[in-house]
Amino acid sequence: MPAMKKMLLAAVLLAVAAANTFAKDRPEAVLRSLPAQYKAFNAEEPFLYQDKRLGASIGYNDEAGIAITVYLYDLGRGDIEDGTGSAVVREAKEAAVADIRQAEKMGYYRNVKVVSDADATFGLINGQSLRMLSAQLTYEFTDELSGITQQVASAVYLTGMQGYICKIRVSRPAVLDKDREDGIQDILVALLTALKDFVGSAVQSGS
Repeated sequence: MPAMKKMLLAAVLLAVAAANTFAKDRPEAVLRSLPAQYKAFNAEEPFLYQDKRLGASIGYNDEAGIAITVYLYDLGRGDIEDGTGSAVVREAKEAAVADIRQAEKMGYYRNVKVVSDADATFGLINGQSLRMLSAQLTYEFTDELSGITQQVASAVYLTGMQGYICKIRVSRPAVLDKDREDGIQDILVALLTALKDFVGSAVQSGS
């Protein structure tokens, strides 16, 4: 191979590596691509954790007391395998449930119960389907300001997505009308589609 072609090939490979590293190292950049508002939900500013292993998160809230938080992180383990089959994603799911139980031990929640421990599959807007590990829990939470105790339903969803662990936690009043229930499903599908498309585009641009 002529020297010039070798130099060009090396430059292309370096550019590919740089593009992939940039996309991988900046989960907050991916989260900033998500909509600032989706129907009744308003987004907070993405939060970047000081410990880079914990990545970044973004929260969505509505007036009915529904809180949805999206996390992207890799625990310092480099590329996370896509999908739900890797040990690190399974461990992350168990850790997510353990965190809620730990909050109970610390007195933030009471009567934590796991009511479902089954995978969930989302039909994305782009026609793809996305399978996620999932756990559904219930607990009681007392607001410190009002003193009111609420029955809360919480769900965690996790999968490996283009080198990250993608975790979504949904916390909401235990009783909701159908429109609110449907609204949660709608925003989850919209957010997961946007994440899948953005991360996939970042990888493809370097291929």
